[in-house]
Amino acid sequence: MSLLLHDIGKGIEGESHVIGSLASARDVLIRLGLPTEERETIEFLIQNHLEMSAAMRRDFFEAKVVGGFAERVGTPEMLKMLTLLTYGDIASVNPEAMTEWKAENLWHVYVATSNFLNRHVDEERVHGRLDRESNAKFQALTAPLIKDLESLLDGLPQRYLRTYGSEQVLKHLELALRLWQQPVQLVLAPHRNLYELTVVTRDKPFLFATLAGALSAWGMEIVKANAFSNSKGTVIDCFYFKDRFRTLDLNPSEHERLKKDISEVVSGGRSLEHLIRARSGFKGTNRARVKIETKITIDDESSTHSTLLEVIAEDRPGLLYRIAEVLAELKCNIEIALIDTEGEMALDVFYLTSSGSKLPQSLQDAVREALQVKLQHHGQV
Repeated sequence: MSLLLHDIGKGIEGESHVIGSLASARDVLIRLGLPTEERETIEFLIQNHLEMSAAMRRDFFEAKVVGGFAERVGTPEMLKMLTLLTYGDIASVNPEAMTEWKAENLWHVYVATSNFLNRHVDEERVHGRLDRESNAKFQALTAPLIKDLESLLDGLPQRYLRTYGSEQVLKHLELALRLWQQPVQLVLAPHRNLYELTVVTRDKPFLFATLAGALSAWGMEIVKANAFSNSKGTVIDCFYFKDRFRTLDLNPSEHERLKKDISEVVSGGRSLEHLIRARSGFKGTNRARVKIETKITIDDESSTHSTLLEVIAEDRPGLLYRIAEVLAELKCNIEIALIDTEGEMALDVFYLTSSGSKLPQSLQDAVREALQVKLQHHGQV
């Protein structure tokens, strides 16, 4: 949709065709009845469709340049879309427009920005009152709700506000305000060609591993996940997964059963081991067509608060659970988890602390060794 509409302002008189394109596109998107979140994404891409081309002409080996562009883009998801839009925009001018040099520069800008976004997530936190931009997104809220929202956001990374639209944030707030009634709040809903499970609860040891393990036990293939916790220990975890065996697709009644199972294992009413034995979701699928070498990277420099762990591996049923289980057993606290899958390759990034600080070298070594053993044992190496 952004490709279709990004240049329609060229037929409108004015100082910038971007402004004209944006105004015309807004009318079209409203008329089409698109959800607010999708409209905001398309409008952002149209408004910024020249930014990546401009960045390609700057010195992208300079950290401040990368950081400034990364701040404007906000999230890896938006970066991917802007990269594809930029590629399409340049390549469609004429057959020779996308030269090898331009393609190489575009790829360099993408990689540098992607690395920056994934390695500086916890540098910017939400503290105290909402800033002007955030406040504008929630201006319709009453003063008491604004206070509740500020309490929920306190300590969350700015990435959270860039990842989720205002409607999603307000849904998370609604779940958090109900924690006094039910300590585990869950919402399961279709999300494009996937399912989205949102969990809001209080942080506890093994929580992320438990959630990943429960979904894997049900045979769900976790494609993407975001895990955030605020300064008061409230956790907002969102998992996006494929229904490998079409359990939910073919049996609508299973939706409530899945939520009940997850709620029970998180609250301690049922053991994860019992759930895993009762279900067959961990059974493997056909071997991957492409051999992917496992890489474990531990970085102590990118963040001033946490130790960054990056695991690249062949995606397998239960992979995320096994990684999270190792971290929990070694008493590593997951501050932020950014889980992604590209084809048959899992790209998992964790921001870890131990007793509120970065992991000491001895613990880093233990994490690396334990992961190598665990993943090799389960056929990952």
